[in-house]
Amino acid sequence: MPPLLLSVIGLLGYVDLWTGADTTQSVRANILDASRAVLSERGVEQIAEPILDDVMKGGRPDVISLGFLFALWSGSRAVNVFIDTITVMYGLDGVRASSRPGCSPSSCSSWRC
Repeated sequence: MPPLLLSVIGLLGYVDLWTGADTTQSVRANILDASRAVLSERGVEQIAEPILDDVMKGGRPDVISLGFLFALWSGSRAVNVFIDTITVMYGLDGVRASSRPGCSPSSCSSWRC
């Protein structure tokens, strides 16, 4: 599961009283239906259902925290790769001041060092 989705599912245990049990069951059913499109029935029964049951039984602060940390890390990595791709596309590979060794704002007279 994507980390952000895992965090949101872990949060459902805390907001279950506000949303109602039918919302939680509806989300569970939708996730299992979507996983059936990717996994076999055996994979859904042995992998997806036990994970969902474990994560959705009450609030899970560990799952929420780790999920958000992984989502933040993977998102920042994706942005970094996107920026690197743009710099290569425009022929500026290795020119960015933040990527040059020994270049700090105090030692640079211009953005190229």
